[in-house]
Amino acid sequence: MLMNLFLLCIFLKKETNIEDEEKIEALYNIVLDDGDFDELESAGVTEEDLNCRASCDFEFCAAGWEIQRLRGRIAAALGFKAVECRDEHGTSYLIVSE
Repeated sequence: MLMNLFLLCIFLKKETNIEDEEKIEALYNIVLDDGDFDELESAGVTEEDLNCRASCDFEFCAAGWEIQRLRGRIAAALGFKAVECRDEHGTSYLIVSE
């Protein structure tokens, strides 16, 4: 089953507190295309917008974890069992549960 851009944007809106199309597009770019966090900041996306489930003292630290969670949710929705994630430690693989 393939999800198109429109359906992925709806999915991201349901998973976050974001309604603004520009913010959703920036989130889409970072979640699916490994974009840069600067793009989120430029679009005005905050950790509150992302509905982060964790918190920490570093800027966009919890957002990074939330991006990985969203990648996993999208991978699961597409029927994948794992997804590659890149972070400050290099490449990791998120195994999704059913």
